[in-house]
Amino acid sequence: MEYKDISIKLIVTGTAEFKTITPASGVHTGKPTKIITFRAFKPNYLKKDDGTWQRQESTFYSVRYYDATERMAGLIKDGLTLFVVGTTYDRPYTGKDESEHIEHVLNAEKLMVPLEQEELKDLVFEKKEAKKSKK
Repeated sequence: MEYKDISIKLIVTGTAEFKTITPASGVHTGKPTKIITFRAFKPNYLKKDDGTWQRQESTFYSVRYYDATERMAGLIKDGLTLFVVGTTYDRPYTGKDESEHIEHVLNAEKLMVPLEQEELKDLVFEKKEAKKSKK
Protein backbone atom coordinates (compact mmCIF):
# COMPACT_ATOMS: atom_id res chain seq x y z
CA MET A 1 0.00 0.00 0.00
CA GLU A 2 1.35 3.40 -0.97
CA TYR A 3 0.55 6.28 1.39
CA LYS A 4 0.53 9.85 0.05
CA ASP A 5 0.20 13.17 1.88
CA ILE A 6 -2.76 15.17 0.64
CA SER A 7 -4.38 18.57 1.10
CA ILE A 8 -7.76 18.64 -0.64
CA LYS A 9 -11.10 20.43 -0.79
CA LEU A 10 -13.98 17.94 -0.44
CA ILE A 11 -17.77 17.98 -0.20
CA VAL A 12 -19.33 15.78 2.49
CA THR A 13 -21.96 13.31 1.33
CA GLY A 14 -24.25 11.65 3.86
CA THR A 15 -23.96 11.64 7.63
CA ALA A 16 -20.78 11.47 9.71
CA GLU A 17 -20.56 8.54 12.13
CA PHE A 18 -18.90 8.74 15.56
CA LYS A 19 -17.68 5.55 17.22
CA THR A 20 -14.97 4.04 19.39
CA ILE A 21 -12.69 1.42 17.84
CA THR A 22 -9.60 -0.49 18.97
CA PRO A 23 -7.17 -0.57 16.02
CA ALA A 24 -5.10 -3.70 15.38
CA SER A 25 -2.24 -1.76 13.78
CA GLY A 26 -0.78 1.73 13.51
CA VAL A 27 -0.09 4.39 16.12
CA HIS A 28 -3.31 3.62 18.02
CA THR A 29 -2.76 -0.17 18.23
CA GLY A 30 -4.69 -1.76 21.07
CA LYS A 31 -5.99 1.56 22.45
CA PRO A 32 -9.70 2.47 22.38
CA THR A 33 -9.84 5.39 19.95
CA LYS A 34 -12.70 7.74 19.14
CA ILE A 35 -13.13 8.18 15.40
CA ILE A 36 -15.36 10.06 12.97
CA THR A 37 -15.95 8.46 9.58
CA PHE A 38 -17.74 9.98 6.60
CA ARG A 39 -17.83 9.92 2.82
CA ALA A 40 -16.83 12.93 0.75
CA PHE A 41 -16.13 13.68 -2.88
CA LYS A 42 -13.98 15.95 -5.01
CA PRO A 43 -15.76 17.18 -8.12
CA ASN A 44 -13.48 16.92 -11.13
CA TYR A 45 -13.57 19.21 -14.17
CA LEU A 46 -11.81 19.27 -17.52
CA LYS A 47 -11.01 22.59 -19.19
CA LYS A 48 -11.94 22.34 -22.85
CA ASP A 49 -10.14 24.06 -25.73
CA ASP A 50 -12.84 26.75 -25.91
CA GLY A 51 -12.17 27.75 -22.28
CA THR A 52 -15.33 26.20 -20.84
CA TRP A 53 -15.31 23.55 -18.13
CA GLN A 54 -16.83 20.10 -18.44
CA ARG A 55 -17.71 18.15 -15.29
CA GLN A 56 -16.02 14.76 -15.06
CA GLU A 57 -16.62 11.81 -12.73
CA SER A 58 -16.04 12.79 -9.08
CA THR A 59 -13.47 11.09 -6.85
CA PHE A 60 -14.99 9.70 -3.64
CA TYR A 61 -13.11 9.26 -0.35
CA SER A 62 -13.78 7.39 2.87
CA VAL A 63 -12.53 9.91 5.44
CA ARG A 64 -11.38 8.90 8.93
CA TYR A 65 -10.57 11.40 11.66
CA TYR A 66 -9.03 9.94 14.84
CA ASP A 67 -9.08 11.34 18.41
CA ALA A 68 -12.41 12.94 17.57
CA THR A 69 -15.30 14.16 19.68
CA GLU A 70 -18.99 13.45 19.23
CA ARG A 71 -19.61 17.22 18.99
CA MET A 72 -17.29 17.38 15.97
CA ALA A 73 -19.22 14.59 14.25
CA GLY A 74 -22.43 16.57 14.71
CA LEU A 75 -20.92 19.54 12.86
CA ILE A 76 -20.11 17.52 9.73
CA LYS A 77 -23.23 17.72 7.54
CA ASP A 78 -24.21 16.50 4.08
CA GLY A 79 -23.13 19.13 1.52
CA LEU A 80 -20.57 20.84 3.80
CA THR A 81 -17.31 21.78 2.08
CA LEU A 82 -14.17 20.91 4.05
CA PHE A 83 -10.46 21.37 3.49
CA VAL A 84 -8.84 18.12 4.59
CA VAL A 85 -5.15 17.54 5.28
CA GLY A 86 -3.93 14.01 5.85
CA THR A 87 -2.66 10.82 4.28
CA THR A 88 -4.44 8.85 1.58
CA TYR A 89 -4.11 5.32 0.25
CA ASP A 90 -6.10 3.04 -2.05
CA ARG A 91 -7.66 -0.14 -0.67
CA PRO A 92 -8.78 -2.77 -3.18
CA TYR A 93 -11.93 -4.76 -2.37
CA THR A 94 -14.37 -7.14 -4.03
CA GLY A 95 -17.95 -5.87 -4.31
CA LYS A 96 -21.15 -7.82 -3.70
CA ASP A 97 -21.31 -8.46 -7.44
CA GLU A 98 -17.80 -10.05 -7.24
CA SER A 99 -16.26 -7.20 -9.26
CA GLU A 100 -13.02 -5.53 -8.15
CA HIS A 101 -13.13 -1.96 -6.80
CA ILE A 102 -10.77 0.58 -5.25
CA GLU A 103 -11.67 2.54 -2.10
CA HIS A 104 -9.82 5.84 -1.61
CA VAL A 105 -9.18 6.13 2.14
CA LEU A 106 -8.15 9.46 3.67
CA ASN A 107 -6.80 9.49 7.24
CA ALA A 108 -7.41 13.14 8.15
CA GLU A 109 -5.06 15.07 10.42
CA LYS A 110 -6.93 18.39 10.03
CA LEU A 111 -10.48 19.30 9.06
CA MET A 112 -11.06 22.96 8.17
CA VAL A 113 -14.33 24.69 7.27
CA PRO A 114 -14.11 27.47 4.65
CA LEU A 115 -16.16 30.36 6.02
CA GLU A 116 -17.31 31.66 2.62
CA GLN A 117 -19.89 28.87 2.16
CA GLU A 118 -23.34 30.37 1.55
CA GLU A 119 -24.96 27.47 3.37
CA LEU A 120 -22.99 28.18 6.56
CA LYS A 121 -25.60 30.03 8.63
CA ASP A 122 -23.99 30.34 12.05
CA LEU A 123 -20.65 30.13 13.75
CA VAL A 124 -20.32 30.34 17.51
CA PHE A 125 -16.95 30.68 19.21
CA GLU A 126 -16.51 31.13 22.94
CA LYS A 127 -13.03 31.96 24.13
CA LYS A 128 -11.98 30.17 27.30
CA GLU A 129 -11.33 32.37 30.27
CA ALA A 130 -7.64 32.49 31.17
CA LYS A 131 -6.84 30.92 34.52
CA LYS A 132 -5.54 33.44 37.01
CA SER A 133 -2.19 32.53 38.46
CA LYS A 134 -1.74 32.41 42.21
CA LYS A 135 0.89 34.75 43.60
